[in-house]
Amino acid sequence: MTTVAPSRRELRFDTLDDARRDVRHLLAVGYDKVGNWSLGQACYHLAVWVRYPIDGFPALPLWQQPLAWAIRNTVAPGYTRRVLASGKVPSGIPAPLNTAPPASVADPEGVTQYEAQLDRLGDYRGVPHRSPLLGQLSNAEMKTLSCVHAAHHLSFLAPKHA
Repeated sequence: MTTVAPSRRELRFDTLDDARRDVRHLLAVGYDKVGNWSLGQACYHLAVWVRYPIDGFPALPLWQQPLAWAIRNTVAPGYTRRVLASGKVPSGIPAPLNTAPPASVADPEGVTQYEAQLDRLGDYRGVPHRSPLLGQLSNAEMKTLSCVHAAHHLSFLAPKHA
């Protein structure tokens, strides 16, 4: 009997609830990691990024501000348009702003954190805080970008089959 190694999934979430359903499914049935992070770690990271546009982004160190300004005013608008249109985040971009998850995040803990932030984001009607790298996003763009970001990270987790 040969076993097929799990592979990265093709995912696209149209709504925040689509992402929530996938997370709950992975938690219920288990998964194989195709990437580096567990479900708990991916959800921790996603929760942090969902929280920033609502609560505010951390201040960048003074030495990073000119680079952030340059990115925000040159490549970021095109990057954001491409990501929103394609529904895909490029792989291999390191997690900035101290959003890399600790190894110790258990799956249920990460999922709980992420779902709490999804609830907040779903109810949020305000203007998002300006991203230091992407600039000002609309509420709808922020929610779409959160779906794309979730699909990216969750695509590295392959559900186990019974």
